[in-house]
Amino acid sequence: MTHGSVQEQFDPADTVRWLIQAAADSGQLDLIAGLSDGAMQQLLRDRNRLDAELGRAQAQISDLKTRLAAARRLQARAEQQPTATPVPADLAAELDQLRHDLAQARADRDTALTDRDLYAELLDTAEDERDDAIRDRALLAARLLEYEPEPDSPDEDAEPVPDTFRELLAQAEARYPLLALTLDRQIPAQLDHLPQAPAWRARTVAALKTLHGYATARAAGGDAETAPADLLAWCRNGGPGVHLSAAAVASGERQRVTESDHYGRARVFPVPADVDPSQKAAMWAHIRIGGVRPPAPRMHYLDDTAHTGLIVVGYVGPHLPSPRTN
Repeated sequence: MTHGSVQEQFDPADTVRWLIQAAADSGQLDLIAGLSDGAMQQLLRDRNRLDAELGRAQAQISDLKTRLAAARRLQARAEQQPTATPVPADLAAELDQLRHDLAQARADRDTALTDRDLYAELLDTAEDERDDAIRDRALLAARLLEYEPEPDSPDEDAEPVPDTFRELLAQAEARYPLLALTLDRQIPAQLDHLPQAPAWRARTVAALKTLHGYATARAAGGDAETAPADLLAWCRNGGPGVHLSAAAVASGERQRVTESDHYGRARVFPVPADVDPSQKAAMWAHIRIGGVRPPAPRMHYLDDTAHTGLIVVGYVGPHLPSPRTN
């Protein structure tokens, strides 16, 4: 099985972004849904093709393992003969070839896994772009209907963003009683010197305000129709307490991350004893503070609003280890 790496091919997510920008620039936001759906269908077909290649690679590995085990048994019998009969040259050659084929099949499988995960992330990105564009179209249409020119007025909710992550987190701890900030603050502080840091701090402020707004709404209760089910639903519904796009919220991690001890340990963070007696818990849910390029900052949190009423923020910093970052 041979195929080029996805990174060496065109990025379909760029096509979606280009379509959205072109439609927005030309005032044709009503075309976005159909155009981006076509690009996402191509992404889906590519991902399904990679799934098929992955299945073939795994079947080939299984077959090679069976053949290699049989050849090794023959080798062991030959070596155990009392006359010390040398291992036939053709059997030794077959063993070498099987070992080579198995190594190549495993390499092909690993490449297919990496490419499949990349296409899955590209598909998520494309869907996020489409959803954002459709929401923007609706908002623009509503504003056009209701628009009345008036003098600009300052945003009453606007607050200056602190110049450092340490100051930002200290302010958040004082302002948001329903957030438990257990993170190591030295980690986000290491991002302060980077050019993108002001944007990341602003996104972090928005994320913390949204988390506290969600926790407050959960604490207020309500019926099944009005109470938010989770942070993602809260962001999708919008409202005065939402300062973050739903596209930035990930309710969990991919299967390859959750099933890996290595990746799982990297996502275990401190929590209050009321949340877990061990004072540690895995935090799969996260918020995208930055984009996909390193360091790609993320905020990992644990939603414990159903029990203690708290949301625990256990990590803010560069993207944690994953199949894509390792």
